[in-house]
Amino acid sequence: MKSSGQKKPLKERLMQIVYKAGFWFVKITAAPAMLLFRPKVHYPEGKKYRIKGGALLISNHHTNVDPLYMMFIIWHRNHHFICTKEFYQKPLLAFIFNCFQCIPVDKENTGTATIREIAAHLRAGELVSMFPEGHINTSTAQNADIEQFKSGMVLMSLMAGTPIIPMYLKKRKTVFSRLEAAVGEPVDVASFYGKRPSLQEIEEITRILQERFEKLRRVVEGE
Repeated sequence: MKSSGQKKPLKERLMQIVYKAGFWFVKITAAPAMLLFRPKVHYPEGKKYRIKGGALLISNHHTNVDPLYMMFIIWHRNHHFICTKEFYQKPLLAFIFNCFQCIPVDKENTGTATIREIAAHLRAGELVSMFPEGHINTSTAQNADIEQFKSGMVLMSLMAGTPIIPMYLKKRKTVFSRLEAAVGEPVDVASFYGKRPSLQEIEEITRILQERFEKLRRVVEGE
């Protein structure tokens, strides 16, 4: 998130340099993995586009490496993943997540302050990535059903005035399987019921988003 203009303490600025260096080191050294994954991206609306400006990227979640897959698919942007604070209890994991500029949240207490913080990242023009199912879908089926989405993503998007972009990731059968995904067009959630929808309308928007996500799944799975 962009600075408000106030000078940060030296220690914090040094840590930001370390985190940024770690991020680019991983990003550059991971480049050869593109040859292994050979990402294939479907654009069901028939138009390929580059994501610009603030946006909330949502995806299904079936493995711990899904964040890496999302980064391979949308490689030209820095992702700010929303992740649970529990991961920050281990110093090494905390360092890695800080390098990737993740946004820690308390899953048991996701209040207005958390939503406002994420909205601030979006308004700053950043790409925030998340898994609206809220956890890893442990189904072993190749084309497992997508679990019920949480409605918090709609509130974040409305508060920031930025679109939601759905992405469906196909489960890879083996380590050598090609990475395949479908990316839908940006969704302006305010276009459904305005900027101040009721709780019932927010749930309806969430349902509509899940239906659109299901269409992406059928495209990738060939149904």
